Parts: sequence; C-alpha cells; structure tokens
Amino acid sequence: MSRMDHRQEGYPFGSLVDFVPDSMGHPIFSFSPLAIHTRNLLADPRCTLVVQIPGWSGLSNARVMIFGDAYPLLEHQQAQGIALKTAIEGKVLFPWSLSYRL
Repeated sequence: MSRMDHRQEGYPFGSLVDFVPDSMGHPIFSFSPLAIHTRNLLADPRCTLVVQIPGWSGLSNARVMIFGDAYPLLEHQQAQGIALKTAIEGKVLFPWSLSYRL
C-alpha cells in the first residue's frame, strides 16, 4: 500500500500490508493506532494498493492496482472488520486495532 507521508509532505510512503476482502470485495485493513499507516491515512485517506498473485514474479506477474480513499470503518463495524480478518487469516488481532475500508 502506498499513501502520502504525513511528515514528508508530497512524498508517497509505501509498505507491505495484509488485507481481506469484505462481502462486496472492498479491501479491509486492520492497523494499530500507533502504526505509521494509521497516521498517514488519517492525514490523507488517498492510497494505492497493488495486489499480485503469490509465487509470481517479474514482468509477467499477474497483478492489479486499486486506488481510492481508505476510511476507518464506523464504530459499530470495527468489531466485524477485526473478526473478518481474524477468520480469514487465522491470526488474532489486538482488540485496539483499527479497521479501514478502501
């Protein structure tokens, strides 16, 4: 995921992130409130997500780029976002994680 760095105005900040699709196919992310991802998205919700097929590499890699605005899920949806990620990834997330939808 790449988004604008909140400290270095005008520069993108890219990193590897995990996500799961919701029932409509929208990517759902869960980040710690302390994470740089969270601070950057709160300052500017615009971001780009590049998704590639595992195991592929190089120029022949099957990939797609999704761009849009990532916003925190509403308060009553936060638990659903964390439960969805936990169920699909099999990892228990910290209860204070914040979930976002792109």
